[in-house]
Amino acid sequence: MIVQHAIVLKLVGGMSAISACIMPCCISEMDSKDRMNEIYRKMILWADILVLANPIRWVMLSSLYYKMAERLNCVQNQITLRDRVLVKNKVASFIITCGQDNIPQVAGQMMVYF
Repeated sequence: MIVQHAIVLKLVGGMSAISACIMPCCISEMDSKDRMNEIYRKMILWADILVLANPIRWVMLSSLYYKMAERLNCVQNQITLRDRVLVKNKVASFIITCGQDNIPQVAGQMMVYF
């Protein structure tokens, strides 16, 4: 089971402040069975090309793609919070398999993150 803790509400001196999960992911650090740190390292440091394949299920992306995108939130938050781009100079390719319409919408959803 993947648990998403992207935004945590903290009480600081009686005032509330929001802090976001940033790289390295705190979920991956706590769970030794979680393999996302390996994916982060390979995606950010090693890979020149990212190939993402996804079937269309009921006119939408699969839930596994959404879970992966949610877990990559800690990488995206580096841009928002620290003006630090981790995923750069990469080529992304998307493979979408389907037997139905809606390919343009699904392709657009996949490109939003990248």
